[in-house]
Amino acid sequence: MFNFLFKKELDTKSIVVIIFGIITAIFFPFLFLNKISLDGDTLMYTYPYFNFLKEHTGSLINIFSFGGYPVGAISHIGFFNPVYRLLIPFFDFISAYHLIIYADYLLAAFLIYFFIRSLGASKYASFLGMLAYIFSQWSVLWFSSINLSHIMYLVPAAFLSILKLSENRWRYSL
Repeated sequence: MFNFLFKKELDTKSIVVIIFGIITAIFFPFLFLNKISLDGDTLMYTYPYFNFLKEHTGSLINIFSFGGYPVGAISHIGFFNPVYRLLIPFFDFISAYHLIIYADYLLAAFLIYFFIRSLGASKYASFLGMLAYIFSQWSVLWFSSINLSHIMYLVPAAFLSILKLSENRWRYSL
């Protein structure tokens, strides 16, 4: 069962399966058991906001919070994010919220792995670097915050782009 651990070098297929397995195991209660995060901001602010987006798709003013305010003015939720518009109509608001965070962490794991590999590290070192990044104090502390989960993949994507641009490999930078 764990034959891949005893090989001299991991193959790419094994690494992809391990990364998917780790991230899915972390998000298993949220994706498949309908558990919610009990973080204060998420529970009291973000879940109701996503519920508002689900029930009032075209509305630009939220009259149920703070006595009414324009929802486009909330910079840290991302009212104009097209991913929200794609997922929220097809899933309930909590499942859509958790799928977005799951995709962010999955993308972050792959991007940090490829960034470390681009620096010339071995597959084992890249895998351990990916684990250190995914389980760092910052990412675990802000696990349920959707605005900060977007940063999880944007940081390695920016570093990877800068690295490819510095190597004059323009087509890989986008």
